[in-house]
Amino acid sequence: ATPEEVAAALAPGPNHDLLSRLVGAWRVTGHAGRGWEALTQRVEVRALFGGSWFELRVLTGSDTSRIAHLGFDRYRNTFAMWEIGRGFTSPQVRAGEARNEGRELHFWRDYTILRRGALTPLHERILITFVDDGSVRWRSFEKIGEDEERAQRDVVFRREAPPAERDR
Repeated sequence: ATPEEVAAALAPGPNHDLLSRLVGAWRVTGHAGRGWEALTQRVEVRALFGGSWFELRVLTGSDTSRIAHLGFDRYRNTFAMWEIGRGFTSPQVRAGEARNEGRELHFWRDYTILRRGALTPLHERILITFVDDGSVRWRSFEKIGEDEERAQRDVVFRREAPPAERDR
């Protein structure tokens, strides 16, 4: 690739604009986990490298419990996400695409886990929906082996009020 082609591939474009809608501070509520526990968290998203990547930090109390980086790979023509956090045994790396005129981002990964002593395929998918009221719905699902797909997380991001408005 020429230096110009590399520069063009690294520059933010329309797909990065979709991700830029996540920038800001959010209050997150919903349910997650095997017991479908209610959860309340804060999420902070910031642009990195001139808007070609975005860092999402999930805060539980004052502790960071999860970090994800999202971007768009212009060479592979796919969205990319990698995530680490408490309870993760390895980074989670996903590919993705925009659908429904950019109102939805779909991410997925396929891997193998050791389950009850046997290697078992696992398919995970994440659906991020940009809702008309400005909120974001984030759902994740997994299918282990021949089991039915089950929901892992269903949360809604709502923008936090700026500090001046919160203090009124």
